[in-house]
Amino acid sequence: MSFFKPGAATDPTYVKTRDSMDENLVRGREYIERLWQEVAPCLDSDAADKATRDLASVFWELQLAYTVNSDGKCLVLRYSLAYKNNKGPDLFAKDDPGVWIDAVVVGCGTGPDALQRP
Repeated sequence: MSFFKPGAATDPTYVKTRDSMDENLVRGREYIERLWQEVAPCLDSDAADKATRDLASVFWELQLAYTVNSDGKCLVLRYSLAYKNNKGPDLFAKDDPGVWIDAVVVGCGTGPDALQRP
């Protein structure tokens, strides 16, 4: 199953990465697809859909899962975790000792002190 889907998306980086024929963005898209093929079962079932709204946070979780998995750590498949409703930490490596991992990307914030996107 492909990570990038046709149709509406509100994240401009997602749209540009998905649709561009720029050589660097094509390589980036292919890289994300390779990561997705390797570790999608370890992520929330709605990760590809969430990426259409917030690619940075899904990419960070995807990259982190891939890196942990590539290092030989045993990631538990998301559907087999107690947190089946997408609540709780993002990843669980069941090596001894087991480690919960929550992948977080900082945003611009809200309110009067929010950062403005350039």
